[in-house]
Amino acid sequence: MIKVLELSEGAASTKKKLKESGEVFLEARDFYYAHPEMEEDPITVTDGDGKAKYQLCFEQNLSGGEIATKAKMSPSSDFRTYTYDAEGLDLTMIERADVFIFREIEEYTYAVAKIIKEKFPEKELIFTDEKARYFFDEESPVRIMPEKEEEKVRKEHPGRVMTVVSEMDFLINRESIKEKTYNSIQMMNGLFWLSETTSYGEDNPDKKLVAIKSHLGHEGLAGVLRYVLNKLEVIKNTGQELYPVVDLGIYGEVNQFCNGNGSNVWDMYFEPVSEYSVEDLYNSKNVLTAYDGMKTKNPYLFEQDILADYPQLIKKYLHVKEDVIAFCKKQYEKVVPDGVKKYIGVVGRGSDYNMQLTGNLANYLMRPLSGAEILEKTKALFEKGGYDAVFLATEDDQVFEIFMNSDLKDKIFYVEQERITYDPNDTSKRFLADIYKEKKERDGYAENLRYLSIIYILSRSSALLSTTLCGAAKMAWGFSENGFDHMDVPGIS
Repeated sequence: MIKVLELSEGAASTKKKLKESGEVFLEARDFYYAHPEMEEDPITVTDGDGKAKYQLCFEQNLSGGEIATKAKMSPSSDFRTYTYDAEGLDLTMIERADVFIFREIEEYTYAVAKIIKEKFPEKELIFTDEKARYFFDEESPVRIMPEKEEEKVRKEHPGRVMTVVSEMDFLINRESIKEKTYNSIQMMNGLFWLSETTSYGEDNPDKKLVAIKSHLGHEGLAGVLRYVLNKLEVIKNTGQELYPVVDLGIYGEVNQFCNGNGSNVWDMYFEPVSEYSVEDLYNSKNVLTAYDGMKTKNPYLFEQDILADYPQLIKKYLHVKEDVIAFCKKQYEKVVPDGVKKYIGVVGRGSDYNMQLTGNLANYLMRPLSGAEILEKTKALFEKGGYDAVFLATEDDQVFEIFMNSDLKDKIFYVEQERITYDPNDTSKRFLADIYKEKKERDGYAENLRYLSIIYILSRSSALLSTTLCGAAKMAWGFSENGFDHMDVPGIS
């Protein structure tokens, strides 16, 4: 991203100058990417008389700090080649509002504003950053006004004002969706995610294939499912004739499924999502790569995950392999005691969800109920009657011990598995997946197959409780055939 500096806050002297123009951001971008050794040096922008007006500086499109980087949480495009008149723009985000308020003038807010004004000249554009005057003069339809005056605009256009901020670590949540607040990188991804096509060969010249491809980072199987299902729905919502292909196999990446051998995790458990294979993808003429990793800056994918109806998504898109279904059914018959017809499914997610995160990431993991708190909820529901037993699904040894030392212990059944003793004060900030990856002899396929069977057993329960909003709870809800008599999952129920 190219940022704007007043001369008073920029470098005392600079080595590169550019003349002011409507393309100055693109010129600065091209210069910095061509000469990475100059990334720390600002560029001075001059007027027609050669007088310095302001400076431009380069900032990497990274966000979230150590944890986000480790988890590959927010990969983003560097937008090295975009143009203001690019074809294939997705204008859905822009169509949601009549007024756009930009908090800062920088490369991406300028691009978004320029595209809005070109595509929708009737929409109102406002900058609350005084530096915007360097780019929009008094004759420009773009307004520049103090932030304190914007309330009047919001009252005049209730529900139709979108706010665009420039903080890279801004995270979408339900409230920001409601308020129509995004950051400029998300806006750029929303605009350009379908605009860049690459060619891997000459096959299928009349088809557009979409690569659903990502590093897995710290994600487990529920994260993989959520990512692919949500991406499929976002692709479908474009209304275009696109053919998705899932490629979740990256050689050398040591994840909790395989020891870096490049196996496609999707193919381990699920059928292809279209008639085209990964091999077809990498020999095709027109492939949309999109900037949508497992954790992404694409606002559509963020929103889809937050608002997803997983039962409907699973019915629409997911085809589990027959041998996987057979294993899940066999596990059900093996684990659920004879005579148990109605049982409470409890997701005791703990361990790394207790990690102490700070800043904007503090809300990344919803803090779970303690073992004692979820046990209290379980006992209260069980005592109301109508249930034969409790199925406990937890990787957390502390939660497991609390339940197994309770008055319910003779009513509890579970799947045998290794459980983790997790110290939330551990400053190494290891995700559960990191702990699994450290076990060199671990059979990632078998353990995730067992995990799927746990989800299957949870989905067949009559009631579902969870300590927090996690992948297991979301997928148990998604796989349920007729819902639950009672569901208490934060963020869903």
